[in-house]
Amino acid sequence: MTIFRRQPAADRFPPAVPLPRPAVGLNVHDLTPWAVAQCRALRVTHVRWTLYWSLWEDDLYYAAEVREQVAHALASGLDLLIVTDGAPRRYGDHWTARDDLLAAHRAWLHERAREWPTVTWQPWNEVDVAQWTNVFSGAPTSTMAGILYGEYLNSLDPAAIVTAAPGGRIEGGFLDGLCSALTRTVSAVAVHCYGLPPDEDLRQRATYVSRRYQAAPVWCTEFGVSHGEMVGAWFLSAREFDAKQVDVYAAMLASPYAARVYGYALDDPAGRGFHLIAEDGTWRPAAALIAGR
Repeated sequence: MTIFRRQPAADRFPPAVPLPRPAVGLNVHDLTPWAVAQCRALRVTHVRWTLYWSLWEDDLYYAAEVREQVAHALASGLDLLIVTDGAPRRYGDHWTARDDLLAAHRAWLHERAREWPTVTWQPWNEVDVAQWTNVFSGAPTSTMAGILYGEYLNSLDPAAIVTAAPGGRIEGGFLDGLCSALTRTVSAVAVHCYGLPPDEDLRQRATYVSRRYQAAPVWCTEFGVSHGEMVGAWFLSAREFDAKQVDVYAAMLASPYAARVYGYALDDPAGRGFHLIAEDGTWRPAAALIAGR
């Protein structure tokens, strides 16, 4: 059964200018001491994690726990890329309340950046779609959504900013609007690669970005294939899944089209993702590949 069908070389996405092999990173769901220890054992220092603004303001204990976890991760030598997501309940519909919401988020993000000056920030996740927030995607067109997001990034003070990766298709207005609106320096323009195979998806997305914005590198801040799809829908055995995962990681770690690639994710208690740690706590073969690189 053919699972990864590669596109012909001569397609509408000619190759971008090749880069050196990318640095490898990982997404973690929780920034616990266990997760930090696993990343260190895997020899991975670039770690992406989500900080929920909504919980910071609505949960009495969340901020204290996060401060302790971030301090431990940084002291352990991790290079954190923190996604800020969610909004306090008081804002209701994000698009309707966008002016007040964005002003409050800006002030909150500036406070966190002063608290953790070595962190790189990724304001919101996949903001071109309304799955997480419609504060930008509520715009009449995807191009306008990209422009609004770019203008918001321009208003932020932290030097280390990575754009949110679009969650929709490659072509279209959001990336065009974002790249046209950016006037500040960003650390990277992010893409997410869940197409099959992910390294070909990365080539297409990175090429599309590089032809519109050359002032920053491309980072793939999420890549993978759903374990649920591979095992549940395609009827792969656990061993076949492990082999495919090794192939995907090997190809992504050799890709010349991004400066960093972050696998999604270290672990997944629900067992549906592209996680490196199995449900029983053991490393999958791809984890050994990363540790031994």
